[in-house]
Amino acid sequence: MECQFKELERCPKSGHLLDQCLDSPPRSLDETYERMLLGIDSFWVEYTRRVLTLLCCAERPLTVPEVIDAVAVELGDSPKLNKRRRLGGVEAIHEVCPGFIVIDEQSSTEAPTVRIAHFSIQEYLQSDRILQRTTAKFSVQKRDAHTEMACICLAYLLVPALLPADWREEYPLASYAANNWFRHFGDDRNESFQHVQHYALRLFREATAFENWVKMWETDNPIESEPTGQIPSRVYHASYLGLFTVLTGLLEGGIVSPSRPSESEATSEVSSPGGFYGNALQAASARGHEAVVRHLLEKGADINTQGGFYGKPTPGGDNKRSRGRGTVAVRKRRHRRRDRQARTHTSARSFWAGQQSDNPTPSPARRCCRLCRRYWSHSNFVCGIEWGS
Repeated sequence: MECQFKELERCPKSGHLLDQCLDSPPRSLDETYERMLLGIDSFWVEYTRRVLTLLCCAERPLTVPEVIDAVAVELGDSPKLNKRRRLGGVEAIHEVCPGFIVIDEQSSTEAPTVRIAHFSIQEYLQSDRILQRTTAKFSVQKRDAHTEMACICLAYLLVPALLPADWREEYPLASYAANNWFRHFGDDRNESFQHVQHYALRLFREATAFENWVKMWETDNPIESEPTGQIPSRVYHASYLGLFTVLTGLLEGGIVSPSRPSESEATSEVSSPGGFYGNALQAASARGHEAVVRHLLEKGADINTQGGFYGKPTPGGDNKRSRGRGTVAVRKRRHRRRDRQARTHTSARSFWAGQQSDNPTPSPARRCCRLCRRYWSHSNFVCGIEWGS
């Protein structure tokens, strides 16, 4: 009903035209949305389509500055941020998406967010029904939309002037792009796959862009706001995120250039130490990326290499953490069990916190678990749950 009122509001101030609108109301929501989309000026149809795509598949609510900069990204063989494409503000967003969006005001210190006005709008845009209508160009198909989002984020991270020191003020989309581009990235071989694959390889091969991305969001340790120590290798980050096509592109097409790498270069990158898990093989196996693990082993990754949080992934090692861990598959099962235990830890933590306040001297039988220190950094907290050494 609100959308129909907005449609009447857009009607020119003429009694005759108003009577025509009232005499022929839309028979369904689909027809209402179709009329609203067809009424959008042809000059900013591309802006409208981009904004609707962003709001339908974003991983979290986007702020007004983030939407404005995402619209300003130009894709293609030479992606760039065209600042002249930036919309003028909230009113401009309303003008390109009349009746389709709502601005949610936040606190005085936070930027307002943009969202789809009603869930039925998103359902219509993502449905197959719109493909049979004259408004098919506004369709938001999930696979293609996420590919476009990944391209936008990667193109934004490839901006030469993007520096971690001033990205919050000058480039408001940088935080979202750094934290979420790989969530939109997929191995689906759709029409846009070649572009997103090219952008991702550029991000990993260009040293400045890669370093800026890692500094804006430390992939290996998202709990920390800034990375500490030496930045892990490109192969480590691709393995950690399970980016199989990116990993194969780096190892078979060149680590830092498109030219074919030497065997020693690929082996050196695969076995390069660093990161929370110690090396690329440890990171991929801990995160459950089986295809990546197999590819790393084929490229010469040493399964007996020690280091990182889990130690050596084979039995019989001297590292204390590696004793009894078993093969890579066993370690993966143990890691999944730890994740299940972590999900139940919050309620137990609250309960034992109350017990600790009543009895400040904990029982010697209760001792702090390593998982508790890992997730909440409470080294003196007594969780009361025995999970082994």
